[in-house]
Amino acid sequence: MRFSIALDGYLIAKQSENLSAKTLSMARWHLTKFARWLDRDPLELESLKPLDVRGYLVFQRERGLSA
Repeated sequence: MRFSIALDGYLIAKQSENLSAKTLSMARWHLTKFARWLDRDPLELESLKPLDVRGYLVFQRERGLSA
């Protein structure tokens, strides 16, 4: 499954939790930024590994962002 389709489904599911539009928008922004960082086109959800997430978090930490 493409990451973008999974992301849409995730955000639809989160809407039922009565999250604010700003919270949902920020979730989309952060997850889209992660997908772009991976630089895989198309990004398939099944191809993601825990190491991908760890690498992104290290990248963000090195940029000065806090956990």
